[in-house]
Amino acid sequence: PDPGKAIIGDTVWYDDNGDGIQQPGEPGIPGIQVCATDAGGVQQACATTDANGHYRLEVPAGSYVVAPTNPPAGLTATTPTPHGPVILVAGDQYLDADFGYNDNDQQPVLGKVGDLVFLDGDKNGVFDGNNTALAGVSVDLIRDTDGDGVWDAGEPIIATVTTVGSLDAQGGNYLFTGVPAGRYLVHVSDTNAVLTDYARSPLGVAGVNNHNQADPYPVHLVNPGDSNRTADFGYYQVDRPNVGVIGNQVWVEPNDNGLFDVLQGDFGQPGVTVELLNAAGAVIATTTTGASGDYAFVHLAGGTYKVRVSDAYNVLAGYNPSIVPTPGADSTNKAQPYTVALPAGGYNLTADFGYTGGGGGQGTGTIGNLIWEDLNADGTYQAGEPGIGNVTVQLWYDADNSCTLNTGDFLVETQTSSGTVTLGGNYKFERNDLPAGNYLVRVTDSNTVLVGYTQSQGTNPGADNNSQLQPYCIVGFAGSDLNGSNLTADFGYWRPAALGDFVWQD
Repeated sequence: PDPGKAIIGDTVWYDDNGDGIQQPGEPGIPGIQVCATDAGGVQQACATTDANGHYRLEVPAGSYVVAPTNPPAGLTATTPTPHGPVILVAGDQYLDADFGYNDNDQQPVLGKVGDLVFLDGDKNGVFDGNNTALAGVSVDLIRDTDGDGVWDAGEPIIATVTTVGSLDAQGGNYLFTGVPAGRYLVHVSDTNAVLTDYARSPLGVAGVNNHNQADPYPVHLVNPGDSNRTADFGYYQVDRPNVGVIGNQVWVEPNDNGLFDVLQGDFGQPGVTVELLNAAGAVIATTTTGASGDYAFVHLAGGTYKVRVSDAYNVLAGYNPSIVPTPGADSTNKAQPYTVALPAGGYNLTADFGYTGGGGGQGTGTIGNLIWEDLNADGTYQAGEPGIGNVTVQLWYDADNSCTLNTGDFLVETQTSSGTVTLGGNYKFERNDLPAGNYLVRVTDSNTVLVGYTQSQGTNPGADNNSQLQPYCIVGFAGSDLNGSNLTADFGYWRPAALGDFVWQD
């Protein structure tokens, strides 16, 4: 493969039971052309499935949607089509772009979740004749990985839609389609601030259609093709004559310095609840951070307020508040609750809160540790096989816990390997600021040492001295605070032998 490109694959199959998952005995479908199209609409690569239904695409780094161009006649898709977007960097291998098909008479395998955000004019928590649909409100669908009905840390937003101002035939104004069976949460994120002048209606009867539900609202699609359209949320308009504002960001940082700096790998944390308290300490408003960790309390009268992070959805589980470097300064972490004296009509955007899972010097995290010449190309390091020196390797923090390199992940450090194997390794990342979480390791070889080599593939993924697939994902690293260590990021390379080289007339 071209080291400057990424790989997408890998299967089109006959989904006999229509569950969207390839089971043993469900055969691949040959002769299907699958293409990857970039963000500009340009088709970058196509391939045709082999006798086992497998395909492989080599594409430049970028964002792609993947889809068959000649789906099997007479069959219905049982998986989302097209697949994506998939964001890749050079050297990535993404092998989950799979497409299932079955007979048209099979039960539909994808369901729907929705469907109403409404103006509750009579404030009774029920959509009735006095109410109208609210347009322009963003709503998120979240995968409830552990099925506990709570938005836990690491549970991803998998889709976002925006409400419209009219009702469809089923009485809704938003809908998630193509949803497989499983457990989900629905959350009104309102990133466009449409609901600034609205308050939540009283809760209706849980699970009953057209009743105002708790946010986030748990949904369980038990069987393939099930739908749930009871995720309804009511709001009523309030009179807010005041114009004061308090905000504005919650972030996560790896280095625990209390200063927001994207160049140091800091990133705004969405989905965190923040509370506004009055001078007496009573909670008077709650909001949730948006995609960049931003938030704001608006329409405030002049007076003394306090702000604190409540994190009702446990998004920050495992993180701790950063140090407080400069009290009161913008874009620096504040002690909580943070007191703000707001003048009438004024604004204060210094209510910033940083969090870290790293050590701040309290311990050392270690990740590594071997790049070697795999003389017998078996994917396993044996004593006597030499290290390969001057090879660059990168450590990335996997911010979204996806085990793939995405735009939200950040580069922690680049190391260069030694030619000598010492204590079983020849490169190592040792730092005191690694937060707990997932990490990705990949060989970049910016010095072109590995030209002419091919990476070997081990048979024991995750084991020490095994040549790992790249980027290699380290799941659940303990972090520097707990002196976390993982030395299984090993990569073997081999090069073909050559015989030759000259025939002449003597």
